[in-house]
Amino acid sequence: MTSEGDTSDYASSSSSFFTSTLDMPTPTRMSPNNSCPTSPTLSLRIPSVKIRNLIKLDPDVQVVSQESVHLLTKATELFIASLAQESYEVTLKSSKKIISRSDVDTVLEQSDPCAFLLNGDLLQQFDFKDLL
Repeated sequence: MTSEGDTSDYASSSSSFFTSTLDMPTPTRMSPNNSCPTSPTLSLRIPSVKIRNLIKLDPDVQVVSQESVHLLTKATELFIASLAQESYEVTLKSSKKIISRSDVDTVLEQSDPCAFLLNGDLLQQFDFKDLL
């Protein structure tokens, strides 16, 4: 056991846990031509349990296989990454450094794969408070 003042073992073990789990990149500066940084990007990880809970909200679904949950989780991660990348590109075109809600809205309006998000009726069918 370590004393209260000695936290070096804890700090090093927790640091390696977060680094290996989250695959954190080192901070980089933007290149002069305003393109994306060349460092590794953060990987998005969505808990499969949350996706499974979303699937189970559909009353027509009786049984959910682990493979389908994994596939839908990966598809959701890729969709969010694509939406973030396109929003970032819109932000760069408007000579800004921070992605705003209006940048995301622009992508949603211009992108066919995002058209379902513009219909608010779909989102109002579910009570998402139970998922949190």
